[in-house]
Amino acid sequence: MILLNRNLRSRVPCISHVLNGEDDKYKDVLNERNRVAKKCFDKTTKVDNRVFKVGDQVVFREEINSKVRHRGIIVKIVNPCSYDIMKQNGRVVNRSGNLMWLDR
Repeated sequence: MILLNRNLRSRVPCISHVLNGEDDKYKDVLNERNRVAKKCFDKTTKVDNRVFKVGDQVVFREEINSKVRHRGIIVKIVNPCSYDIMKQNGRVVNRSGNLMWLDR
């Protein structure tokens, strides 16, 4: 463990329930704020009318600036603008709908 840029050779004493998050009184408040923020984000985010279904074959980019395109199949719809795609090598990646097109 690094503490203030120094390597420690011993353990730092700590209370176990603080590490596990069992006694966090603000946990519910933070979860509610995260839920509201996610709801607003999903409501206002537009995906250029690109709607994909599970099983669609798509062509996608790894990054926004990348010119290399890969092929894959949509495995799961994570939220309205995010999809899990299985690449040809079997690896599953998560990509935005803005980086995908239907494969012809």
